[in-house]
Amino acid sequence: MWMLTKMAMVFFILALALVLVGLSAKEKSGLCEARAESLVQNVRSQVVGVVSAPIEDERKVIPLERVLSTGSEDFQRYNLTVTWRKTQDSGGIKQTLILEAKAVSASCSSGSSLLIPYGSSSSPSSSGYRVHFIGSNKNRRQTSPSAISVDMTVEPSKKYGETTPPSYYLVVLKCSTKAWPFEKHLYVEDCTRENPADCVNFDSTEIDNCCGWGHKVDVGGVQVVQPLCSNALS
Repeated sequence: MWMLTKMAMVFFILALALVLVGLSAKEKSGLCEARAESLVQNVRSQVVGVVSAPIEDERKVIPLERVLSTGSEDFQRYNLTVTWRKTQDSGGIKQTLILEAKAVSASCSSGSSLLIPYGSSSSPSSSGYRVHFIGSNKNRRQTSPSAISVDMTVEPSKKYGETTPPSYYLVVLKCSTKAWPFEKHLYVEDCTRENPADCVNFDSTEIDNCCGWGHKVDVGGVQVVQPLCSNALS
């Protein structure tokens, strides 16, 4: 009888341990999801702030967390995917930015999206934006006959010493051309520089040529500013 009681206690302790382990894993997963959602919502709000700012030119540097916290001493490496998606239907052309933070080795992720007013080279006087991605990890996909997507993978959790450095910042910059054709541009950069001053800014050649006075052409012996805006997704 004593032996049976002892065995029952052992089984009870083992079952209790399994329950506690399961609860701990569920709690960590919940914490990871919450951190991923917080990160995505922060990035989204910063992008919205830039797009909706009343000033013509605006730049925002968004520091990226190196890891997602899942507890007091537990962390998850993650990637942030920024997707530009253009769709067309009877209502016209729409472009959307989709943000997704996803843990590398756990089932933990969160996403959000926002509409960006659409602009293109064929309608330079519109109030919409032409979107540019600056980064090395880009992938363009034709998701359907009426939809195109471009993904940019941002990797804040890369280990030091890897072939390419980790992503330190996501930089969002909007600007308007200062001469015809009058256009609005939105740049999103995966910045792998430790100093944010070295990330894309208004003095960068690409930005100055597009929205500044960096690119000029000769018209009858006079140097005239002519916007040179390359690599737009739209």
